[in-house]
Amino acid sequence: MNLAHELTAYDGKSTYLLERIRDGVPVADAPLDNAIRLCTSDEGHVATGASWLLRAWLELGSPTTGAQAQRLSRQLEHIDAPWTAQHICQSVGRLEISDPETARRFGVFLHRWIASERPFARAWAVDGLHRLACIHDEFTAPADAAIAAALEDPAASVRARARRILAES
Repeated sequence: MNLAHELTAYDGKSTYLLERIRDGVPVADAPLDNAIRLCTSDEGHVATGASWLLRAWLELGSPTTGAQAQRLSRQLEHIDAPWTAQHICQSVGRLEISDPETARRFGVFLHRWIASERPFARAWAVDGLHRLACIHDEFTAPADAAIAAALEDPAASVRARARRILAES
């Protein structure tokens, strides 16, 4: 499968193509490296489709490595598409972020999206920071502050995500 080629047909809206790609590969064989690489594509909606697939495969239990998280972390500063960012924020808890420099890069990325104008990006950035804090203690205070701010956010979706984080903790 040529993931880049298949994702050029993604229209940025319907998930039918993405679901077909996701379901056409055994979870253990999911092409995570290709999906990670394509998260910064500037061709059409390829980056958004790739990040959707990355999140979906991780949710299904596709194994990931610290090296993959490290590669993704090196791309984070170049990710500006809100849907791509949201998918990555949703994936933080399923990535193997053991390296301190990788964690730092994810922390910077998440803080950037906590300030987003898009409520769902904010909500999931707070969630991602909380998940990062579960792995790396130095993110505990910033995550707690982000959750407290999210509880006061004007968007109901952000407040709901913060309440869910607290309920799960």
